[in-house]
Amino acid sequence: MSADTISWWTLTPYALAGLVFGPIAGMLAAKFGYRSILQVGLVGTFLGLLAAIFLVDSPTPAVLLALSVFIGVTYAGTANIMLNGLGIVLSPADNQGYLPGMNAGAFNLGAGLSFAILFAVLNASGYAMGITAGAVILGLAFAASLLIPRPESLQDNTTDATITAH
Repeated sequence: MSADTISWWTLTPYALAGLVFGPIAGMLAAKFGYRSILQVGLVGTFLGLLAAIFLVDSPTPAVLLALSVFIGVTYAGTANIMLNGLGIVLSPADNQGYLPGMNAGAFNLGAGLSFAILFAVLNASGYAMGITAGAVILGLAFAASLLIPRPESLQDNTTDATITAH
């Protein structure tokens, strides 16, 4: 498939699915917790990548669309949104922009590194191994998510910041 066809069937639906599902993920996080919803998003994205490994040899526009929407919901609309929310909730009261700023910087660094790593694996071993490498990295992200403290176990940072600001 041509580059413009791939973009139409993958990037656009991925971004739109994330945009639509982000507020829903936020409502779910209010009920079940940011960390839990982050982990659900990571597991869902991992499952989407596993499906992509088996479907990579015979992609059709419909399959690409379905995978893109699914991964858009699970990653862009859930995991990525929860990371930003956790950054706000877990930041120190005296510097509430600290973790969101660190998250943005780490995300950009990780995106750059992932292009280098995944492109190298792709060129050496093909698409399926490139997707597998992405799934391994996602598994490591899930393992790291187990180290995130529960926001409920911390003091209310917003209240503390308001008190110290006045």
